[in-house]
Amino acid sequence: MGGLLAFRVENFNTTAEREQFRFLCEQLKAQYEDSNEFCVFAGNYNIGCELDAIFIKKDAIISIGFKNYGGNVIANENGEWTCDGKIIKDGSRKTVLQQSRINHSTVKKRT
Repeated sequence: MGGLLAFRVENFNTTAEREQFRFLCEQLKAQYEDSNEFCVFAGNYNIGCELDAIFIKKDAIISIGFKNYGGNVIANENGEWTCDGKIIKDGSRKTVLQQSRINHSTVKKRT
């Protein structure tokens, strides 16, 4: 039996997060509705880190962070990220990349 199980653990804080979760649900449902592969997509699944969503399939566990930026985004691995020349402050971590690394590490430890 294949398909997609999608759910939200709790409500998101922002409209952008809700819209991005809803959009990904629609895309994943379309992708996996006729598939033999069974997948799980959970939103706002917080396991000791700021994790917006997690997608689990047979060959991968993917942590997802929703962002709401537009314009000229410049990402530096060891420095600040900027959007149209302004520094992006995101969550409790210094940069978006640092937050993503911590999320990845937390998911890896819990699986």
